Amino acid sequence: MALVADEDALEVIQQQTGDMEQKLAIFIESRSQKLRDAKDKHTAVLHDNKENAEKLRGEIVQTESSTKGALALRQEREAAKSAVEKKITELKGHASSVSAKLQSADAVIAALLEKKRMLIETKRAVGRHESDKTSGLAKSIDLHKKWLGLEFSKREGERLQFIFTKISEQNPDRKYYFTLRVGDDNLYEVTDCAPRVAALSEMVDSLQKSNDFGAFVRRMRIEFKQMSL
Repeated sequence: MALVADEDALEVIQQQTGDMEQKLAIFIESRSQKLRDAKDKHTAVLHDNKENAEKLRGEIVQTESSTKGALALRQEREAAKSAVEKKITELKGHASSVSAKLQSADAVIAALLEKKRMLIETKRAVGRHESDKTSGLAKSIDLHKKWLGLEFSKREGERLQFIFTKISEQNPDRKYYFTLRVGDDNLYEVTDCAPRVAALSEMVDSLQKSNDFGAFVRRMRIEFKQMSL
């Protein structure tokens, strides 16, 4: 009886052990599956994170590139703006210089016009003076021609030649002469004289000061007369 009871107890223990082993196997399999599922999920998460990280890295690189491009563009724009402002400053300076030159040119033109006007007035005055002087010469010639044996003839270069006769008592027809012109400076000039009068330069200087041509002609006749003696 005792042996049968032991065998029954052993069978019960074996059955219980088998149940426990089966449950343990099921538990282990369940845990293993959960671990595998967790691993797979973790792997998937890591993969997703890696993809996201790569995507984020690409976006960062793209953003940095865009930022660098924007900075470069900004620098280019600032450089262009600086160049334009410099050019504007240069143009303003050039415009100021041109304006000053134009004002200077206007002043020069005005001065030249005034000078031209004065020259025209001077020429007119000289023309009137020369006309008066020529008229005076003609009157002096008429007075002396009859009494002093004086004649005159025109020469090239607006010159007048004055010819004296009745100087020498031995040869009354011998000719003594000098040639005179009035220059652009309104001064008298004796271009030739025969025979040569020693005091001619002094006499011409006196004529410039006095403008007394009659006295000059009389003095020339006196000089020629003394040379004929």
